[in-house]
Amino acid sequence: MKDVMGLIYTSENDVHLGELTSQRAVAALPIAGRYRVIDFQLSSMVHTGIKNVGVITQKNYQSLMDHIGSGREWDLHGKVGLNILPPYLTRENMGVYAGLVDVLNSNRNFLRLSTQEYIVVTNSHTIYNADFSEAIDQHIASGADVTMLYSKSLTSTDVESASYLTVGEDKVVTKMEIGPMVPNTENAYLKVFITKRELLRQLVEQAFANGKHDWSRDVLQPAINDGSLKIMGYEYTGIAAQIDSIQAYFNFNMELQKDEFRRKLFPAGQPVYTKVRDDMPARYNEDGKASNS
Repeated sequence: MKDVMGLIYTSENDVHLGELTSQRAVAALPIAGRYRVIDFQLSSMVHTGIKNVGVITQKNYQSLMDHIGSGREWDLHGKVGLNILPPYLTRENMGVYAGLVDVLNSNRNFLRLSTQEYIVVTNSHTIYNADFSEAIDQHIASGADVTMLYSKSLTSTDVESASYLTVGEDKVVTKMEIGPMVPNTENAYLKVFITKRELLRQLVEQAFANGKHDWSRDVLQPAINDGSLKIMGYEYTGIAAQIDSIQAYFNFNMELQKDEFRRKLFPAGQPVYTKVRDDMPARYNEDGKASNS
């Protein structure tokens, strides 16, 4: 996968997470007492063989930077490896972007200076343990302009941020619903897409020049409706969950107590890498008891 780069944007999707994200980004939230949310996106990039990964940060990113450091734990600390892209501060945005179009436009130099032909773009609040290789192969073979990953089992509690795709038998996306109260399909968009780096840069520049901010609503949805871009869908069949509310955060961690759930999220040969802290281990005396730990 030398010709594919990755980009993770730590979206400011914390309106329903309250105090959990008052001092840290969603991407830095602890999961299962060992991991952070961003470990799953970074590990998925590593499983795919992607070596050039950019992490676009927004406000409260100190904890996130402390966690990922130089990227050594993910083997992304080489000459072309992990790139931390801090927010582009202006008087208007105060370190928070208005949408993904603004995110990508503010980091267009990173896109321009990268050399890979294709790019995988993900958000930072959806948990999965994936290998994008098959999706990339489908994208290239189909000649698609954009390939959107979706899941039939994605759990989400924030209706407003959820999107759903209608995908034909030929895997072409024919309709995109954003924030429906009652979706007409179970194909939930994972907020992960694949495209050519140069095409992404051109689309972002055009959208930004026309005062557009939201990538899904202002770029993808109109392109699906008018057919100006060939947009394909790829179904991800593994476990996927969105950390978009305190209830979703709680539910996901409780699910991790189930053996079968853990086996599906952490399949053999596909670990989730994280920063290892050399803390003092727990000590259990003769009378000590632990369950579901």
